[in-house]
Parts: sequence; C-alpha cells; structure tokens
Amino acid sequence: EVKALAAQSYVVGMAAYQIPFILLGGITNCLARDRFFGTLPFLYASRGSRTVSYFCKGVFHYPNAILAVSIVLFAAWLFLGLDFSHLNWLSLVVSALIIAASGTAAGLFIGNFAIIINDWATAYGAFAGAMLALTGVVSPVSSLPGFVSIISQGLPLTRGLVAFRAAFAGESLAT
Repeated sequence: EVKALAAQSYVVGMAAYQIPFILLGGITNCLARDRFFGTLPFLYASRGSRTVSYFCKGVFHYPNAILAVSIVLFAAWLFLGLDFSHLNWLSLVVSALIIAASGTAAGLFIGNFAIIINDWATAYGAFAGAMLALTGVVSPVSSLPGFVSIISQGLPLTRGLVAFRAAFAGESLAT
C-alpha cells in the first residue's frame, strides 16, 4: 500500500511537471527565435502593442500544456492504474490552470534571458532542472535544506503541485 501511494505520488507529480515543462520550452524558444530570426527590431518598431505581443507568446502553449497533462493522466490511468476514485475534479482543473498560469509567467521571465544569451536551451534547461529537483516532484520539499527550501517556494510548480496531488486525495482547494 505504501509503495502504491508513493508510485501514485510520483506519477501525479510528473504529470503536473509536464505543464510548466511544455510552457517553459515553448515560450522560451519563441522569444529566443525573435532574436535569432531578426524579428525583434520589427516588434520594437511596430505601432501595435508590445505588451500584447509579449504576453501572446504563451497563448498557444497554454492549451498545449493543458492537453498534455490530460493525455498523461489518461495514459497513467490506462497503463499504470492511476486511481481516480477519490479525485476532486474541480480542484484538479483549477490547480492545473494555476500551474499553467504560473508556468506561463515563468516562461516569459526565462524567455527574457533567452533573448540575451545565444543558447536558449541553457536558460530553459537550468530552470526546468531546478523545478524538477526543487519543487517536490521527485523528493519532498521538506527534505530539502533550509535555504534551498526557501528557494523552492518561489518556483512556479511547488505550491501548485501540493494542490494537484491533494485533488487526487479528494481534498478541495480550501484545505
């Protein structure tokens, strides 16, 4: 029973991790390509809203991330027997949307560095790796040293992952 709960926690954590992983890669790559393909000067010279253009970088990646987590959860149910019997669907959907919103914001933030440096994959890989190691996907945040635990609280997945996992235990977002 303990092994089954640990396996479910890991599978659910990896499913939730897919959301910011997809968003970070897509958005960071979009912003880096603006520089690489020389479209950044056109954006600055445009009469259109640069703010709208900037935030639209995440528009098509957001639904992609939601679709990906849906497919991963379905596959986990189909092939691994992921237990949906106690699932609070509202909490799951809201936590996934919140993880996606914070992942989009993180992608836009990291994408700014991708414009500056030549290799966008470096910024993306460093941040995606930090999220995998420090947000509780693989090991609990409580097992991290004090200062690292503080850093983990600022990452976009840490608190959303707690809510995402709690949804599988039937808990509401208010808990």
